[in-house]
Amino acid sequence: MGKWDKVKLEEVCELITDGTHQTPQYTDKGYIFLSSKNVTSGKIDWDNVKYIPEGLHNELYKRLKPKKGDILLAKNGTTGVAALVDRDEIFDIYVSLALLRPKKGIFAPYLLAVINSPYVKRQFDRSLKGIGVPNLHLKEIKKTVIPIPPFNIQKHIANTLDKTQEIIDGYKKQHAELDNLIKAVFYEMFQEYYHDKKMQKLLREICTFIDYRGKTPEKSNSGIPLITAKNIKNNTFSVEPREFIPKENYDKVMTRGIPKANDVIFTTEAPLGNVCRIPKVFSRFAVGQRIIVMQPKKDLVTSEYLEHALASEQFQKEMLKRSSGSTVRGIRSKELLQLAICIPPIHLQLEFTKIVTKIEEQKTLVKQAITESEQLFNSLMSEYFE
Repeated sequence: MGKWDKVKLEEVCELITDGTHQTPQYTDKGYIFLSSKNVTSGKIDWDNVKYIPEGLHNELYKRLKPKKGDILLAKNGTTGVAALVDRDEIFDIYVSLALLRPKKGIFAPYLLAVINSPYVKRQFDRSLKGIGVPNLHLKEIKKTVIPIPPFNIQKHIANTLDKTQEIIDGYKKQHAELDNLIKAVFYEMFQEYYHDKKMQKLLREICTFIDYRGKTPEKSNSGIPLITAKNIKNNTFSVEPREFIPKENYDKVMTRGIPKANDVIFTTEAPLGNVCRIPKVFSRFAVGQRIIVMQPKKDLVTSEYLEHALASEQFQKEMLKRSSGSTVRGIRSKELLQLAICIPPIHLQLEFTKIVTKIEEQKTLVKQAITESEQLFNSLMSEYFE
């Protein structure tokens, strides 16, 4: 990056401002009104927008007329995330968004890429103001320093990053399609049994429950991995965030049962109802609060079937009926034990397990491709902007 001039954002933008500071009265229809909630993944979410009445729009539009090619930058919430206005649309913005309009000679997609780079994010992080919800102030945004290469190189960099991101998005779409394939197979194989109440059994009849809720273990910077509710997505286990307990505390902490790989793990609150199987990534591990481990009785149910039965729309609806809590919904273990699922013939479940195993092998390959593509993207970002 040293070979290119470094300039402040205010030097390459003809306009840097923010949206209205007044909270509007929203309407069911009218003019689109965007906030930082609509800029969370580097793209503008046009599907979940709010609306304001014509009178207020006319007032706001006199001051600021966003247009295609502008960059919207989240000042709070998902602070520092930027997106390009990619369509001709009449809309207004809230104070949580800054609007940057590139000058002529500045390639807008390049400016977007550099704003979303780690190099600029570090500057934004140093500039955050406020207690509680941190804010980026316009003054700090304007003074942020970026590299500016010649226009043709700007285009080359932006196009290279865009193509790499398209590859990543394509792999992620493949991964999602494989997830949907498993759901479709589950439905196709077992839907007929869900109408037969004789096929239902209570969870307490088909599983051993391991419950460490109400027991907060001491944590450490290293040691035995601790699985928490944060690691459990629907049908997906995430190793991040990583938490640990001291090795010497393991036997003292794990007194209610020892979970193992391929057990089914279920979140009982914050979030409620996420479920996945424990992967074979740890030799030993502990489990935290807000989760229950279910060990299926192998002659009745497979882990693969149980996981997808608990994630099914039918079970989730029944679970919500038994949940409680006004702000954070949760379910007690005794209520969960009383919920029932359909138990099809074990030979069909085993057939489903074989299919799931093959699809998950494909998912692993796609996930590896995603990781490698993201590593390439990050290395390009470092090469161009660090």
